[in-house]
Amino acid sequence: MTKEKDDKHTISFFSHRGGRGKSTFAANLAVQISERSYKTLLIDMDIHAPQLQFIFKTEPSHYINDVFSSRISSVSKNKSLKLKDAVTKTNFSNLDIIYAFSKMSTLSAVILTAWLVLVALVDGPLKAVLLGRGAPVPMLVIFLGAIGGFISLGFLGLFIGAVVLSVGYKLFEVWLQEDARSVSTAEVSESAK
Repeated sequence: MTKEKDDKHTISFFSHRGGRGKSTFAANLAVQISERSYKTLLIDMDIHAPQLQFIFKTEPSHYINDVFSSRISSVSKNKSLKLKDAVTKTNFSNLDIIYAFSKMSTLSAVILTAWLVLVALVDGPLKAVLLGRGAPVPMLVIFLGAIGGFISLGFLGLFIGAVVLSVGYKLFEVWLQEDARSVSTAEVSESAK
């Protein structure tokens, strides 16, 4: 690496699982780079368990999600946060951090979790009721189609499964009615002879 002003480099660390040492390794590398007089910006994008706040013992005034949400909510107010507002200084002269996501207090996290569990439990039956409104198909058919579609196709299957099973049910009903008509027509023609 050179110390030229316009010489910029990006190094990223990622893993699909937690506890692999991404934050620790990134923090140590950022300190080493900053101590060699390179201006260093460390961005903590860990959604599940951000650790850099604890490693550097810093408390950010704003997170990057605050910057984006303020831009969305204050379009008319013209009081949006700038990206530089999300930069947190550390005890190292050339090292700054941007925290992407805020951590919740324990009480807030428990309340959010309880709410999400309640929503998840009510979602399946409520979706079947709402999808079945106005449709001449029994609610059980729509519900089974939504559940079966979700199991086989995931989120999109909630809708595809309900529609496919509903259409199949109606076609089966028409086929049964057509078969019943042909039987009754055959009986009428035989009785007429």
